[in-house]
Amino acid sequence: MKHTILYIATLFLLAGCQQEEFPLSEPALGYLSIDGLSVKVENLDYVATRAVEPKFYVKIEGNGQTLSYEPGKVPSEIPLEAGSYTVSVYNYEKYQAGEPLYSTKETVEIVAEEINHISMQVPLQNVGVRLELPDDFEEYFTYTFSVSQESSSEPLRDNETYYFESATDGDIIYSMTVTNKEGEMRPAEMGTISNPQNGNIYVVKYDYATKSLTLAP
Repeated sequence: MKHTILYIATLFLLAGCQQEEFPLSEPALGYLSIDGLSVKVENLDYVATRAVEPKFYVKIEGNGQTLSYEPGKVPSEIPLEAGSYTVSVYNYEKYQAGEPLYSTKETVEIVAEEINHISMQVPLQNVGVRLELPDDFEEYFTYTFSVSQESSSEPLRDNETYYFESATDGDIIYSMTVTNKEGEMRPAEMGTISNPQNGNIYVVKYDYATKSLTLAP
């Protein structure tokens, strides 16, 4: 009887030792590498200069995880459990009037022990109006220029862009008064951007030949 009890106890000890030798394995990890983020404007071959380049926030959601990164703080390789994730990229947390809105989302698949390299274009979500004058314009003239949509009106200077929150708020009106160095004021110039579309930046230029404003295609 004693031998039987000893034999059973030995079996339990061996079973315990075997369980300790095989701990639960960690979830298999893959990696996400966001190699590039660039802006997209529908009607322009738009290249953001360093001075106006948007700073992007990145959020990754999936498999019960949410990872958020401030602009400039995204790691070169992000470890993630294998599975499907939604990557959100945007340039704002609280919208400010007159500023551009860029955002996009993309679904990515993470495979264990592999690196998924992605580059994302981030489209403009609202609508902008930009003023561009000839290089020597202000040597000969002073001017005022404004853009308006419904009850909102904003002044613009050369090479500035104002962004309205939504194109669906109506047509955009632009106007300009010009005075030469002798103090002679020309009749006010006005124009309309009819049915503006979100995702576009409309460029208004002054044409010396016609002495009028033109809307770039």
